[in-house]
Amino acid sequence: MSKPKVILTRKWPAEAEAKAKELFDVVLNEDDHKMSVDELKQAMQTADAVCPTVSDFQINDEIFSVENRKCKIVSNFGVGYNNIDTEAAKKAGVVVTNTPEVLTDCTADIAMGLLLSVARRRGRRRKSCTK
Repeated sequence: MSKPKVILTRKWPAEAEAKAKELFDVVLNEDDHKMSVDELKQAMQTADAVCPTVSDFQINDEIFSVENRKCKIVSNFGVGYNNIDTEAAKKAGVVVTNTPEVLTDCTADIAMGLLLSVARRRGRRRKSCTK
């Protein structure tokens, strides 16, 4: 049985790309250019899944309604999915997913660091002692 074809629209972390290669017939965006609307339409026609990022063009009705669309799922690499028109996806019968909680630990780390900085006055400028 052949593996599903997946297109990653931008560069992903090396570990994620390696895992994608292992599990899928994956097409990588080697030079990490921002795919054009035409390239995204072609991706919809040739892949089972398209995996964009928030830095891509809006995945909208124009892209979802391309003729001979093969894509059944758009899986956003990121917490949100503001770059995907979910109503257009629903109309086209395309499932939309994202990676929730992927930033939970880093956000907590930053929050704790900021709390410690405030408590220890690490970020505060001190007045010079000389007059």
